[in-house]
Amino acid sequence: MYILLLYFTLLTGFISNKNPQLTIKIENIEVLEGDIRIGMFNASEKFLKQGLSFKNYIIAVENTTETIIIDDLPEGDYAFILYHGMSSFVGTFLSE
Repeated sequence: MYILLLYFTLLTGFISNKNPQLTIKIENIEVLEGDIRIGMFNASEKFLKQGLSFKNYIIAVENTTETIIIDDLPEGDYAFILYHGMSSFVGTFLSE
């Protein structure tokens, strides 16, 4: 499995909207198959713990650049992790 792994801390406290919009753009995808899985975490003690992500998202990989717009998160601080899964195996740390 080819893994693309990134994590970032997101600060959304500067946005006055109760449900701010977050856009994640993934570029330079080399293999156009599988999917990109994103796990959102809202507490540091839960970060990277199996089944404890706050929200999960899946993007089918079809282009060398994929974008997801997330607008269902309440205002707050988040960290996220994403990876490019090459197979359809779903037994990951994001699964419950």
